[in-house]
Amino acid sequence: SASSRSIGGLDVYQVLAIWRFMLGVGIGGEYPLSAAVTSEEAEVGKSAKSMVLTCMMFCVGQLLGPIVVLACLYCGAGPELTWRLSLGGGSVLALI
Repeated sequence: SASSRSIGGLDVYQVLAIWRFMLGVGIGGEYPLSAAVTSEEAEVGKSAKSMVLTCMMFCVGQLLGPIVVLACLYCGAGPELTWRLSLGGGSVLALI
């Protein structure tokens, strides 16, 4: 991966921290936008159900993240593969 080695004098952990910060900024903007889009686009009788499902999926994602890491560690995956799968798993779900 392009960010798995030092870039411009920064070591791997500093580059990872920068990308994790950028990920947090993006997700922080997505939470309120997804609620707004869901409430505007849902049908009249189904808006409450759509909002509950939207907010519930955030919690499902917060639960799946540690489960992926624990499963990788339990299966004996190395640290490099574990953090790549934990970050990449969210990318795969976003593509679906």
